[in-house]
Amino acid sequence: MLLMAHGSSECEYWAPSKRLHHPDTALRSRSGRPAMSELFAKITAPTLILKADARGADRKKNEEVVKLLKNGKIVHVEGARHNVRRDQKARLLKALKAFLGEL
Repeated sequence: MLLMAHGSSECEYWAPSKRLHHPDTALRSRSGRPAMSELFAKITAPTLILKADARGADRKKNEEVVKLLKNGKIVHVEGARHNVRRDQKARLLKALKAFLGEL
C-alpha cells in the first residue's frame, strides 16, 4: 500500500501535487501533450536530470535526450532504481551538490 510504504506525511504533498500538475494522467492518453523533445528544447535554465542506473541502449537514449537541453546534464545514479532519492539518497545528494556548485 502506498500510504504504508511512503508515509502519510509524504502522501499529503504527493497526491495533491499529482492532481494539480497531472490531473488527467489516468484519464487520457498523452497524445495531446507536446513531445518531450519540443518541451526540452524550450528549457533554458541549468537543468540536472537524475536517473536510475542504466546500461546499454537505455543509457544511450537518456544521454541523447539530455542533449535537447540548452544547459543540461544527466547523472545516472549508480545502484538506483525507479525512485532514485530513496534508493541512493547519498549519491543523489552528492550529484546535486556538485551540480549546484558549478552554477
